[in-house]
Amino acid sequence: MNPQDFCREKGYETALLLTYSFDPLFFERVVLRDLRAGGTSECVVVADRDELEEALPRAAGQVSQLGRRYRLVAPLEDARQHAKLMLRAGRAGALVWVGSNNLTAGGWGGNHELATAWRIDPSDGAGVSLFSGLVKGVAPLLNDRARETVQRLLSLPWVSGGADSTGAGHTVLLSSGAATLAEQLAAHWEGRSFESVEIMTGSTDRNGAFLKWAAEVFGVRSAVVGLYPGNSDFDAGQLGQLPLDVRIVPLPGAPTPHAKFYFFQGRDGAAAVVGSANCSAAAWRAPVGHGGNRELVVVYDHCDRADFSEALKKLEGGGQAPGEVLQEHEEEDGKNPPESATVRVVDFFTDQHTGKLMLVIAPGKSGVLGVTAWFGELEHPLSPDGQEEHTFTGMPPDIEAVPGGNSTHFARLVFKLEDGSQWETVRWLDEEHELSHLSIGRHMAALERLDRAEKPGEQKEIVESIAELARDLCIAGKFPDPPSGTGSKQTNGEAPRPAVDPHELVKSILEVQKNPPVRMGLQGPGGGLPVNGLLRVLFGGGRPASDMESEEAFADDDSEEPQAAPEKENGGPKQKAKPADALRKTLIKSIDTFLDRFAGEKFLQTCSATQFSQAAAFVLGVVVLDRSGRWTDDETRRQWMEAVFCQLFTRRVTDKDGTAYTGALELLEARYKAEGRLPALEKVLGNGLLWSALVAVFTRLKGKADDPLLKRELYLGALFSTRILYADANPEALAATLGGYHENDVAELLSEAERAAGLVRDLEKCLREEYENLRGSQAGLRSEPGDLCYHPQYRFGWISAAEPVDLVPGANVPLDFPDSGESRSFKARFFCDVRLAGSHSEQIAKLLGRLQQTP
Repeated sequence: MNPQDFCREKGYETALLLTYSFDPLFFERVVLRDLRAGGTSECVVVADRDELEEALPRAAGQVSQLGRRYRLVAPLEDARQHAKLMLRAGRAGALVWVGSNNLTAGGWGGNHELATAWRIDPSDGAGVSLFSGLVKGVAPLLNDRARETVQRLLSLPWVSGGADSTGAGHTVLLSSGAATLAEQLAAHWEGRSFESVEIMTGSTDRNGAFLKWAAEVFGVRSAVVGLYPGNSDFDAGQLGQLPLDVRIVPLPGAPTPHAKFYFFQGRDGAAAVVGSANCSAAAWRAPVGHGGNRELVVVYDHCDRADFSEALKKLEGGGQAPGEVLQEHEEEDGKNPPESATVRVVDFFTDQHTGKLMLVIAPGKSGVLGVTAWFGELEHPLSPDGQEEHTFTGMPPDIEAVPGGNSTHFARLVFKLEDGSQWETVRWLDEEHELSHLSIGRHMAALERLDRAEKPGEQKEIVESIAELARDLCIAGKFPDPPSGTGSKQTNGEAPRPAVDPHELVKSILEVQKNPPVRMGLQGPGGGLPVNGLLRVLFGGGRPASDMESEEAFADDDSEEPQAAPEKENGGPKQKAKPADALRKTLIKSIDTFLDRFAGEKFLQTCSATQFSQAAAFVLGVVVLDRSGRWTDDETRRQWMEAVFCQLFTRRVTDKDGTAYTGALELLEARYKAEGRLPALEKVLGNGLLWSALVAVFTRLKGKADDPLLKRELYLGALFSTRILYADANPEALAATLGGYHENDVAELLSEAERAAGLVRDLEKCLREEYENLRGSQAGLRSEPGDLCYHPQYRFGWISAAEPVDLVPGANVPLDFPDSGESRSFKARFFCDVRLAGSHSEQIAKLLGRLQQTP
């Protein structure tokens, strides 16, 4: 199995990766895509600190997923992080990869590498124990927030309540401050002896410390070492003084020999070691933190030459004397251990609750008085936190104003030290409100495959993911609101931003279609996975215009081969078969249950604005993705859509004090206002993303023959008149976001919606101005069931009588006013029958006619 195939294996949602060298560009363009294709949504990468210091400044402005779609961690210890590990885990078990591969182009095909990979089944007690040990061994390398991923891995049901550790399994050794690899292997093979060892290595020390140890501990008398002479520090004279015969097999420099492999042969059989450890003292004999590297190897206690025939083939011929192969070197033994940095950055992120910049450093030899974070020319001072030691905080950055567009934000950190000097480094910014939602990414990816899945196993997996996402969306605290920031509101006497006119907003969006942007404008608050996924389905036909720059490119890249064109039947596309009834019923039950929770008082009294936005978009996403009707019928989808609309706009709801509101949006606005957090609500719900999705969904609403007059048009009118859904919308940014999708869909849907909403607005204006005259003119006339009616306070409604009603004095007429939640009988003179009003007003008649002609 090659590393790309390993990453594309489906069913493993979380990845923990260790590497020495790290190429962020290669990782985002290849490795992260492969992981996403395999269903991995949460990823933590641990790389050597010195290697990152060199690689990351070159990547600034060229990477976009770092700090948003995966965490990158540099260990704090004064030791090289040289271990290579890929660990993927999920509900079905885990995959483990140990070898010599770095997360670079060379490690994934450019070099000659050697690795081993295996699957851990939840029923395999020894495998579960090994998995738990590996995860716990890596934990000390991580910062506090990355350790949350470790806790999630250890909390998997098959890990926390795993099978008893019985039976044979893989042996994995991880060097630490407590024990070197040499000490661990000597203890593991205690009592064994070997006559020879054959080695492949990427680099060496000068004096052959590993070879001397192998001779002393295991009695090895001969060694054959395959290496590229240009990468070896071996000294032929010092090798000649070792208590064993050493021969060298010179390997070609291209492809670079980077494998680390040890094959021991003795009278009681063969054994082998594969992993990250080169043939050096730093890898095997020096303790971590005292000149030793952190290394990881897999031990094969009993094996045959045939198991490693490809590697051993390169060592055939017996080799040559060291003096005939090795080059002269002036360097000291091995590589110098990494220097201790003046200041070591542990974490640099935006707090998802306060929005503040947070910088955490390790205790160091120099005291730090203060820090300045420079984002381009933008200066952000950071001061010592009063409660947390070694922590510095600053005001929230205006992310939209930070240079770099959608690229990962890098800052130049300048430290003011106690001795009066300065020290600086470059560091990426972790956007915690983005990273905190990664664990649900796999569910959204599954949701987007709803209409494409044809195999029963995949369909079952999708239904299970949708059910789990439905549960997650109802968990209090799961989706905190992002930071409010400082840049979008009026400050220091600036003129307030004029109120957004939704009709002008649509015109701005359509104007952008003439010059589609290269990048999308909004990926932030309220625009999480369900909302952005819904926009992609509604406007993009499955893919945004700029797939290299946007997160959506990863979500869609889940097929290993190009999709074949759909088969045709009788001249048209072949209809896909419906899923099994049991799966369809399970899906419908999941959504029905979710809608009950979505409408519950507990949810409305505790949910965040982000959670509410995602919840609404989730239901609409299922509706839109099943437009073909494979999973549900038209009536079920219509009921779900109307349930969402009712919850947002018309349903009578109460807060914890019993105060009644019309629609959840009104309650949320009142709750956030009372809590002094109205700007946060406006930033999440009011950026226009959810509004755009709602407009598109309800523009496509197909009515029934017995629907009340202009039902869809009044839905759109309500959307266009609900300010909270676009209160903080930046027309240019929103236009750029939607303009990144297929412009024809955007133009058609939003133009149609704007036209219908505009006609409803004009109709209401006429009715309001002529209300008294029109109400008087209908006396003695007859209203029909389903007639549209109007009242200045309750706005639009319908006559719900089963039979025609004569509008005579004292007559009671049953009416439904959804905007106010009123549904009861009113006196005949209480309202205006809009159909009858059209016979008395030419302008109203024209507006009604135009509304009834909307597509």
